[in-house]
Amino acid sequence: MPTAFDNLSVEVAKKRLPTTPEAVKSAVLFRDGDHWQGGAAWTGPAPASTDKGATEVMTRIQREFVSSNVIAEVIERHANAVCGREPQWSYAVRRPLLEEEQPNPQEQGLLDEAEAAMTSWWDQRNVLGILQESIATAVVHGRAVLRLFVPPAYVEDNVIQVQETLADALNLIWLDWLAPEQAGVSRDKATMQACGVYVYTNDNKKEVAEVTFIDEGQTVMRTLEGEAMTGETRLPLMGHLLMIEIVCKPLIGLSMQQMQKALNMTLTMLQHNIVISGFVERVMTNAQMPFDEVDDPANPGKKLRVYRPYDIGPGKTTNLIGLPMREKDGQIERITGYTTPSVQWREPVPVGTFIDTDAAIYSRMLKECKQLHALLSGDAVASGESRKQALLDFAMSLGPTATALKQLVRWVLEAALALAAHFAGRAQAFDSLRADVTPRLWLGSLSSEERNFLLAAYEKGAISHDLFLSLIDVEDVDAEKARIAAEQEEKQARSARSLGAALAMQQARLDSGAASTGLEQPA
Repeated sequence: MPTAFDNLSVEVAKKRLPTTPEAVKSAVLFRDGDHWQGGAAWTGPAPASTDKGATEVMTRIQREFVSSNVIAEVIERHANAVCGREPQWSYAVRRPLLEEEQPNPQEQGLLDEAEAAMTSWWDQRNVLGILQESIATAVVHGRAVLRLFVPPAYVEDNVIQVQETLADALNLIWLDWLAPEQAGVSRDKATMQACGVYVYTNDNKKEVAEVTFIDEGQTVMRTLEGEAMTGETRLPLMGHLLMIEIVCKPLIGLSMQQMQKALNMTLTMLQHNIVISGFVERVMTNAQMPFDEVDDPANPGKKLRVYRPYDIGPGKTTNLIGLPMREKDGQIERITGYTTPSVQWREPVPVGTFIDTDAAIYSRMLKECKQLHALLSGDAVASGESRKQALLDFAMSLGPTATALKQLVRWVLEAALALAAHFAGRAQAFDSLRADVTPRLWLGSLSSEERNFLLAAYEKGAISHDLFLSLIDVEDVDAEKARIAAEQEEKQARSARSLGAALAMQQARLDSGAASTGLEQPA
C-alpha cells in the first residue's frame, strides 16, 4: 500500500529533521564547559573589534576569565532525580482483569519468560545508562531519540537467522542513543503518520538514511543511499517504530544562559579585583625615573642618561625626585625648581560586592529551575516552610520528565520484546502483554520533617500515592503497595473477627437472660 514515505531520498529525509535552535546550541556548550564560546558569552566590558589592540585585550580577559558551571549542576540534579535510580518495570496482561482475577497459566508463563529474558538483556545492554543519557539530552535539547537495531554482522542478505531461544534473539538487539542533530521522529501533515529518520555516514564515507514507519500494521525499516533504496525490512512490532523521540520542556532557556553569563562575569571581576589588590598598580606623576650617567658613544666627552625602573621591595628605600623646571634666559638655561612628585593607585573594590552578587545570581538560577531546595537545605536563616515548599516545587517539576521516561521505557520493553519474538520464530507471541513502568524519583536525603510534609501533601491530594512512595525512597513501589493492601485486608479481617466475637458474646448473654434487649414489656 502506498505511503507518504515511499519516495524519500537521503536529502528529502534530512529535511524532516528539526533544526537545532541557536539557544540550544549555546546551552549545550555551557553544559559541556565552554563558557567563553569564543568571547560571545562574555558580557563584561570589551573593546570594539575595530579598536587597535582589541585582540590582545580579549586575550587578556580570557586569561583571567573564571566560570562556575551552574547549568551543568542543575541539569545533573534534574536528570538524577528522574533517572538516577533504575525505574521499576514489569509486564502485565493487556486484557482487563476482573477484580481478584489473576492471569491464567499460559499468560503467567509468558510473563515469567518475558521478564526473565528482558531483565538479563537490560543489564547486558546498560539500558539504565542509555536512559540517563537520553534524559540529560532531553532536558537540554527539549527532545531525545533512541533506536533499536541489529549490528550488520548478524545480517546476511538482509535476513537474520531464526534463533533458538528468546534470550538468543535478544542478544542480537542493541539500544542506541542518537544525537538530536542526526535523528528525529515527525508526523506527515497530510496523514499524521509517524516517521523516524536517522542520517549518518557509513564506513564507505557515504551518507545513509534509515527511515522507519508503519504500513498496514507492520513496522517498516528502509535504508536509503542517495536517491536509491538499498534495503527494506517489515516487522511485527505491535505498532512500535524502531525509533522513539521523547519531548520535554528545555530546562536551560535564554534567561538561564543570561544568568550564567552574569555569574561568570561576577567571578571574573572578583578574580581581577584580587589581582589588583595583591599586585597594586602604581602611577607616578611629576617624578624622574632613576638613571645612570654613562659615556655617550656618539658624543665623546659627554654623558648619556640610561633610565632604569624603581628598585622597590622589602628593605628598599625609594627616593622620588621631581622633574626639573627650566627657564631660558638668552643663551643660558637654568633650573628654577622641581615639580612635586606623587604616587597614585586605586584601592580594590570590597569583595563583599562580588560575593553578594554571586550568591544572588546563583539563588535566582536555582529558583528558575525549581531547585531552590538545594540552597535552602543548608540555610539556617530560611524557614522550614520555605524549604518544604521548595522541595515540593522540585518534586512537581519532575513530573513531565518522569512521564517522558515512562514512555521511553515502555517502548524499549515492548518493542525489544516483540522484535526478539520475531527473531525467535515466535512473532506476536507476546502481543498479549504490556509493560508497566514506574519511575523512581529521588529528591536526595530527606529529614523526618520533610517526609511528614510529603505525607501531608499526599493526604491532601497534591501528589499521588505512587509518587509519594517513590519520593520517600521506597525501593519497590508495587511490592510496597501490595504489602500495604495485605496489611489493610488483614486489619479489616481482624476487625470483622472482633466484631463477630462481640456479637456472639452479646447473643449468648441474651440467650442466658444475663442481658436485656431493651424491648421487654414492663411488669
